[in-house]
Amino acid sequence: MDDNEYYEMFWTAFKYYLKHNWDDGQKRFAADVGVSEATISGVKKRKAIASLKVQADIAKVLGFNYDDFLKQGRCIIETGYPCQDVIIKQKHLNNNVIDFPEKYKHPDLRYKTMQDNLQAIYEHGDHSLISAIEMNLVSFRKTVEMEKRISKLEKQNEKSESENLSLKEENETLKKMVRNPGG
Repeated sequence: MDDNEYYEMFWTAFKYYLKHNWDDGQKRFAADVGVSEATISGVKKRKAIASLKVQADIAKVLGFNYDDFLKQGRCIIETGYPCQDVIIKQKHLNNNVIDFPEKYKHPDLRYKTMQDNLQAIYEHGDHSLISAIEMNLVSFRKTVEMEKRISKLEKQNEKSESENLSLKEENETLKKMVRNPGG
């Protein structure tokens, strides 16, 4: 493989994971990588070529070691999707539950990605990984439901606090009227 092929794999993985796993903005991404926003923009638009160090730093910020990042790029070029074995390798198996990255844009996208991973693993027949992902899907769905409940409760608390404030203001007004009936 020549340097152009390696760079193509890097660039493909970079574009894919920047789009699917990064939602904190290009400025923040550049800061995390340790380069200027113009550098990231140039690499993204193919107007600049990232050095090997910058490529490795980009891979690290996106949650990969450099070799696995290139492998992901190759898989995306060949199939349109990341390699499942690399995705699984990146996760820490803890009690057979795979800890997926938190940087997906939306919980539904994260859930869909896990379902896609599970489907790919079903096709390859690795039963231990199937169980791990099934358990993670259940756990993730419960987490999303809890996050929704928490959000709902926070909104209810804000509303209650607002109503309590209104009641306090009304109470103060009534107290003033009682203390000063003519005024």
